Amino acid sequence: MSVAFARKGVNEEAGAEVLSLEHPRIRGLISKLPCFAEGQPVSRIKIQGMLANINGYWSLWQISMHSSDRVHKKIMTLFVHDDGRNLQPTARFLWDQMNMELWSIKGKIGEKESQAMRRSWICS
Repeated sequence: MSVAFARKGVNEEAGAEVLSLEHPRIRGLISKLPCFAEGQPVSRIKIQGMLANINGYWSLWQISMHSSDRVHKKIMTLFVHDDGRNLQPTARFLWDQMNMELWSIKGKIGEKESQAMRRSWICS
């Protein structure tokens, strides 16, 4: 069986199967990954000058696929608003702000917030 990780340069006649994050078997593996370890502390941050109406949970993910000769990596941001909406533009905005503005860690979230995060998290 021949596989490839990108459609570019794949010879369709050779019957190579393209493996991507949309592939059913890869999606199945990803869906079984834990979002975070139970009891893992989650930091609270403060970004200088941030709008008060941005409330939720932001995270930075690295997804890697290893082959015999290469490592493919993708970095992505995720923001889940307190009301459960996944807001991708807000996730990118927060990442940009963290790279441009001063920010600091303001402790860890409490148990009540941690439970709310687990209920609203995309992997739950």
